[in-house]
Amino acid sequence: MNQTPVNGQQQPRQQQQQNMRDREIALLRRRISTASIMTSISPSIPHFSHFLHLNHYPDDSFSSTESVSTTDFTNTGTDTDVSDSPAAAEQKKRLVKRRRKVPSKSSEHAKTKLSASSSCTSQGLIFFMSLLWWPFSWFEFSSSTSSFSKRQSQQHPTATQYKLPPKKTLVLDLDETLVHSTSTSSRHHDHIIEVLVDKHVCLYYVYKRPGVDAFLKKVSQWYKVVVFTASMPEYADPVIDWLDKDRTLISRRYFRQSCTLLDSGLHFTKDLSIVEPDLSTVVLLDNSPLSFAINPENCIPIETWTHDLNDEGLLDLLPFLDALRFTDDVRSVLSLRL
Repeated sequence: MNQTPVNGQQQPRQQQQQNMRDREIALLRRRISTASIMTSISPSIPHFSHFLHLNHYPDDSFSSTESVSTTDFTNTGTDTDVSDSPAAAEQKKRLVKRRRKVPSKSSEHAKTKLSASSSCTSQGLIFFMSLLWWPFSWFEFSSSTSSFSKRQSQQHPTATQYKLPPKKTLVLDLDETLVHSTSTSSRHHDHIIEVLVDKHVCLYYVYKRPGVDAFLKKVSQWYKVVVFTASMPEYADPVIDWLDKDRTLISRRYFRQSCTLLDSGLHFTKDLSIVEPDLSTVVLLDNSPLSFAINPENCIPIETWTHDLNDEGLLDLLPFLDALRFTDDVRSVLSLRL
């Protein structure tokens, strides 16, 4: 009668102890598997297991999360309890027999996880090293591209690297070429010039040829612009000042005193050697054929202008003048029209 309650009390107590041992064994197995995986992932770090407060276990110390050796139980602090328990001894025998047989599926699964984690770690290490190497590789790439562009610029120079030829001289006529003047009054004139002739004041109404301002501005960038006219300076000077208000477009001026009389003595012509001795760099733009009688190979004839507001004679010459400035001798081109 007295043994029944004792056995009834001991049996639940033994069951509780067995459950606690099973939980400790499962916890130990998880710690062992975690330590071995971390050690295999980072073999280059010495004593890595100390960071986990675990001892280093070799790879053959376990085969799965369900199998542990008999020596693993000696480190749990429950040596006597586990060895004295018949259930624990029987479980150890069963685990040892299972280990001696073919490795279980759980061990293969653990190895697969280990290899996967190792590959992930190596990929992360490669990515981290690439981030460290990126500034150096970018510096090397930029230096190589700069050297390549320098070699390319040496082999194929750009337009700004070409040495432009010295400016040639463009000689322009004034009346009927750039402007038209008349003594007859008109409401649509562009400018009025007062000229004192023999103590008498004469008024001249001046009209600009269409496009003359744009023409002068552009050709002054390509040539040394000179005005050579057969008019008197009392009239021509105010007109030129009006065309070049800032005194930046026209470099020199020549008037009737610089012209040469023809044999008849009634007409004036223009000797370009007065402007520039080197005639290979001089171009004359004039509407009168008599003006280039001395130097016909240096002249560009233009149509006489008086009143046509739709005239584009000056603007049409810009592409030709742009190309002509690159020739060594302008006469080699202008003489072809003869």
